[in-house]
Amino acid sequence: MKKYIKPILPAVIYLVLQGVAGGVMSVILLATNPSFAEACASGNQGNAMHAVPVSWLAASILVSGILTIIIASAMKLINWKTVFSWDKEQASNAWLPFVAAVAGIFAIMVLEEQLQLTDLMEEAFAGMINSVIGILTISLFGPIIEEFCFREAIMGGLLRKGVKPWIAIAVSAIIFGLIHANPVQIVVAGLMGIIFGVIYYKSGNIILTSILHIANNSFATFAALKYGMDASMSDLMGSNVLAIVSGILCAIISIALFIRYWKYSK
Repeated sequence: MKKYIKPILPAVIYLVLQGVAGGVMSVILLATNPSFAEACASGNQGNAMHAVPVSWLAASILVSGILTIIIASAMKLINWKTVFSWDKEQASNAWLPFVAAVAGIFAIMVLEEQLQLTDLMEEAFAGMINSVIGILTISLFGPIIEEFCFREAIMGGLLRKGVKPWIAIAVSAIIFGLIHANPVQIVVAGLMGIIFGVIYYKSGNIILTSILHIANNSFATFAALKYGMDASMSDLMGSNVLAIVSGILCAIISIALFIRYWKYSK
């Protein structure tokens, strides 16, 4: 059990740092922003989130993430020699995990829509995508920080402690889902954590997982900006039946390609 404790600590540290950042922001806003204080007093979470400056939200995510990476590195949970390693063989075969992941992510997006789970972060997301720093945090900086924390530090730490690959993938994926503390993201992030975990285990670095993570978040941001927060895959594809059928086909393709990737990759 001891071999699990240290690699999992970055998740706890990340949560604590975000909680501290949120607490500091709340205290300052309560003292300086009447609209935030009124919204908190009335229990209106949506209005309270609108009263928080986007730059503050972005800063809290970035600072807590960077500090977590620094602490994880000091704990020797990040292998800087391999975290960005990339060879010709990986480059020539990158199409297989990339296509498998894209198909899988599409299937997860369709599943998310069909489950109709509560999204507690919708207001925060809507506010973030209305500024450049918010978009960059969601689409670029956030994904890279999360790949460092959840793939390299947590999953990599478990693997380097001798934990079996499938257990390391499952543990990191579950933590990745739960740490978002949002019903819809618990499912979506958890399933994506499995996809990213398989790729990380086979590649030994976070290059491809970071690219995929950035692409996923960028697409979600683009769709929200262009089609609105309520846009769904059914709306984009013109039919709910077509979205479901496409999602099933993509899930089958993704599973088949990942089985091949698992068997024939080093």
